[in-house]
Amino acid sequence: MEKETVKSNEVKTNKPFYKKWWFIAIIVAVVLIVIALFIGLPKKEKKLDLSTTNLGYYLPELPAKKGKINYDSNSSLDLTLYDVTKAEYNDYIKKCEEKGFNIDVTSDSSFEAFNENGDRIYMYFSDKTNLKISFSVARKLEKITWPTSELANTLPIPEFDGGYISTDTSNEISITLGHVSKENYDKYVNECSAKGYNKNYKKSNKHYTADNDQGNHLELSYYGGQRMNISLESTSSDSSSSTPTTTEPPKTNEQENQTTSSSSSTTSTSSNGLSKEFKDAMDSYESFMNEYIDFMKKYQANSTDLSLLNQYATIMQKYSEQVEAFDEWESEDMSTEEAKYYIDVQTRVNKKLLDIAQ
Repeated sequence: MEKETVKSNEVKTNKPFYKKWWFIAIIVAVVLIVIALFIGLPKKEKKLDLSTTNLGYYLPELPAKKGKINYDSNSSLDLTLYDVTKAEYNDYIKKCEEKGFNIDVTSDSSFEAFNENGDRIYMYFSDKTNLKISFSVARKLEKITWPTSELANTLPIPEFDGGYISTDTSNEISITLGHVSKENYDKYVNECSAKGYNKNYKKSNKHYTADNDQGNHLELSYYGGQRMNISLESTSSDSSSSTPTTTEPPKTNEQENQTTSSSSSTTSTSSNGLSKEFKDAMDSYESFMNEYIDFMKKYQANSTDLSLLNQYATIMQKYSEQVEAFDEWESEDMSTEEAKYYIDVQTRVNKKLLDIAQ
C-alpha cells in the first residue's frame, strides 16, 4: 500500500516535457521571433495584378514577379516588384515607351517619362533587385484664353494647346500651359528676353527668371510632360496696396499628390530675391516634413500597425529624397531673403523633429 502511494506521488511530480518552464520559454521566444520577422520584413505577396488597382490600366503588364502595392489612389500608384533583373527592367522600359511614355524621357540610374496627357512614370531600383514604380496622373488641361490685362500684354503669347489659369489679376498672373515642347519652351524664353525680360536674369535648363525695366518679375518653368508654367508679378508701387484673391499656384505631379499642406505655404512671395522656384522647393519640403512627422507620431504610438508598416518604406524613401533636395540649396547662391527663409524653414522643421525624438 505504501509503495503504491510513493509511485503515485512520483507520477504527479514528473510533468510532461511540454509543461516544463524551459520548454514554454523556448516556445514563447520562437513565437516572438516569428512575430518580429513577420512585422519587420516586407511581405512578398503573390504576383501583382494591375487590374485590381485604380490606375493600373495606364501601365503595361508587369513582369511576372511578386511584389506589393505601396499606395493606390485615383491620382497616383506606387508599387514595389521583388527580384527584378536588369534585363527585365530594360524590357519594361521598352514596353512603357510603346505604351506612350516617350515624352521627356530621362534614363540613367532611373527612368522617368511622360505621355501626351502629361502623366508621369518613374522607376528605380531601391536596392539591387527591388524595383520601385511610381505613376501619377497630371491635372487635366482646359480650354483657356490668354489674359488681356496690361500686365499680360507685356509678354509675348506662346504656342500652347490648353492649360489652366491659377491667377489672373492686374498685378499677378500664373498660368500652366499644355502641349508645349521643350524646344518651344526654350524659344519662348528667348522671346521673353527679347521683349525686355532680361534684367537680373537667372537661367537653367528648365527654369528662367528675369525682370523688365518696369520692375515686373517673370518666372518660367518647364515641368516635363510638355507643360510650362508662366508666373508674372508686377512690382510697381500701386500694386502693393491691392490684395487680389488668387488660387494656389499650379503644382507638379509630385506636389499634387501631397495632401498635407504646410502653414508656411501662405507666406507671400517677395519679388526681390525670393524666387518662386526657391519658395516652391522650400514649401514642398516643409509640407512633406509635416506629413513625415505626423506619420512618425502614429508609428511611435503603434509600431505594430500593419497599415503603417506597409507605408514605412515608401515614406522613408521620400524622406531621403526630400532631405537631399533641400540640402542642395545650401550650395546655391541665395539672396538675403532666400537665406532667411531657408533658415526659418529649417528651424521649424528641426524643432518638430526634436519634439518627436524626445
